[in-house]
Amino acid sequence: MEIGLLGPLEVEVHRTLVPVPAGKERALLATLALHPGRPVPRSTLAAVLWGEDLPPTWTKGLQVIVSRVRRHLADRGVPDTGRLIGFTQDHYVLDLPREQVDAHRFVTLAQEGRARLDDDAATAAEVLDAALSLWRGTPLPDLADSDLGQMEATRLVEAREIALEDRIDAALALGRHEDSVVALEPAVADQPLRERRWGQLVLALYRSGRQGEALRAYQRAREVLRDELGIEPGPALRRLEAAVLDHDPSLEPPPPTGGPPEGPPGRRAAPTTSRPKGPPGVDLGAESIDLLRELRTQLPPEDPMQDRIRATLVPALVWAGEWEEAVEASRPVGGPPG
Repeated sequence: MEIGLLGPLEVEVHRTLVPVPAGKERALLATLALHPGRPVPRSTLAAVLWGEDLPPTWTKGLQVIVSRVRRHLADRGVPDTGRLIGFTQDHYVLDLPREQVDAHRFVTLAQEGRARLDDDAATAAEVLDAALSLWRGTPLPDLADSDLGQMEATRLVEAREIALEDRIDAALALGRHEDSVVALEPAVADQPLRERRWGQLVLALYRSGRQGEALRAYQRAREVLRDELGIEPGPALRRLEAAVLDHDPSLEPPPPTGGPPEGPPGRRAAPTTSRPKGPPGVDLGAESIDLLRELRTQLPPEDPMQDRIRATLVPALVWAGEWEEAVEASRPVGGPPG
């Protein structure tokens, strides 16, 4: 059995998609699939299924929902569903390998692609393409009403954005500068506060022999950051502008290492635009995060910029492991606590 979370919940049994009942049954299975092989407390499942409207008989209700899911899967050919969704010491656990859940497979491939970027751009591009191909739409829509679902969806979407940027780095390393420009123009329009993408666009334009347009792209980035957040571009982007002005030899593309793989390019920048190390993270430094925190408290709750700040701050806090603050930041300023 395989489970898809990168879009509406999908369950595949013997290479055939099987329907899953709507509502709480789907939410239960999606929550367990977020943690395959790991015990999930009944209280966590109850919070996802009922939120603050917890019925007095919720433990019995949870048993009924689990029983329905087991029976539904058994009717579609899944063996031993009592073991597949097991219960022990106040926890339920989905006994399924992580690689059989697309969200976990995506993260593994994205990390592998990033690890190969510096040494083997062609292989990195293939691995990142495989990771990105797993996406079918908005992740975890069946958990959209729960704090857990919102945080996990935010984490996955951010990981995808960074994998797209990593894929652009691979394209740039393979000499696909013009293709990268075409991919990056809508990418920076979609996420104009991500400095990494602006750096990629500047570099791709410069390597395409368009120095003037590269400098104009930097100025566009500077205007966006000043208008939206009141900050200047970070050190990496400023160094890149200086390198473009100086025709710095470090901006020249690396020697070719073989032809690029088939398919459209993805996203991410060359050594001059500072790639975060480790697993996919957020393209924000600690100082920028602190500034966003401060701006959030200083601006009136009804200020339109609050939504933009929240859209940038929440993923950064999630990746930093500051879960409670991420939940708080996801709510409107002055709104009721969760």
